[in-house]
Amino acid sequence: MLITLHLMMIMLARLIFAVAVSFCVLKVFEQPISAIFGRIIENKISGAFIKYVKLATYLVAVARGISVPHGGYRLAETLSELPSESKVENFNREIMDELYNEFWFMEIYGIIVSAIIEALRAIVHVYLLLFGLALIAYIMVRLLELLEAKQK
Repeated sequence: MLITLHLMMIMLARLIFAVAVSFCVLKVFEQPISAIFGRIIENKISGAFIKYVKLATYLVAVARGISVPHGGYRLAETLSELPSESKVENFNREIMDELYNEFWFMEIYGIIVSAIIEALRAIVHVYLLLFGLALIAYIMVRLLELLEAKQK
């Protein structure tokens, strides 16, 4: 039960960091995305596309940010396999406590960093695809504008 509670807390922390990363990335890219869609698509429907990109950003980042990487259950295994005093000869409680605290710090740090990196990686893939398609669309719009200008 205790291990399940720890895993749930880890997943909640990963969710919070994935949402925070998504929010920060959206704040940075909000104006460029609006400008791109405003130029390529009519302003009436560009707002819908912008909302879709925001939703996709959150969904992709959270889906990748909360996924437990390979070996992610190492913490649960370690917690269940901690030695008791009766199993260890010359048991030094201070050393075990210090190692245990360092283990927790490194494990939580790894969980947070991996959640942030996985969320950013997913967002980068989506934005790379989005901006690649937007570049193609921009070229097409620009060519159409040049053709219209030549016809006049």
